[in-house]
Amino acid sequence: MKILAFIIGGIGIVIGLLLLPLPKHTTLYDVYTADYYLTKSTGIKHTLTIVESERINARIIMNPSYTHIYINTGLIEAMEPDEVASVLAHELGHYKTVVLKDKRALYTLIGYGIKDIDVDIAREMEADLEGAMIMMEAGYNPFASLYAFDSWPNKWPAALERMSALNLYLRDSRLIYKLGV
Repeated sequence: MKILAFIIGGIGIVIGLLLLPLPKHTTLYDVYTADYYLTKSTGIKHTLTIVESERINARIIMNPSYTHIYINTGLIEAMEPDEVASVLAHELGHYKTVVLKDKRALYTLIGYGIKDIDVDIAREMEADLEGAMIMMEAGYNPFASLYAFDSWPNKWPAALERMSALNLYLRDSRLIYKLGV
């Protein structure tokens, strides 16, 4: 009888633990998986390095001989997997707008009437929009780009303006994406 009670009690504890909501977090596997799919979608060859740092940051270094993306562990720990994917897509967006001179994002910004802004902010906005396009092409939720801003409040330059432009773009592109145009 005591053994049966012990087994039933143990099963109850296990079931209770299984029903507890687990905290969501991004693993290194999630980062490398996102990098694989985003790279496969864009064809942009690069090296990804995880930097041990509490700072919430990522950056891309581009020169004629190599492209290198650095992403800090602080960013990985602060964001969900899709949000980290959106940051990687944003960095690849910089590559497309600078190296490949893809002007889709710039024309989109002009179409929304966004023109009299700082050049550096304009480049970030271009990378935001290009990153959202990359996310869609790779099969990720492009709205994760907006959620990433929430995970990183007041850390990005001109965050409010960038979120507004990205939100406008995503609302329009969602219709195009659904219609397959």
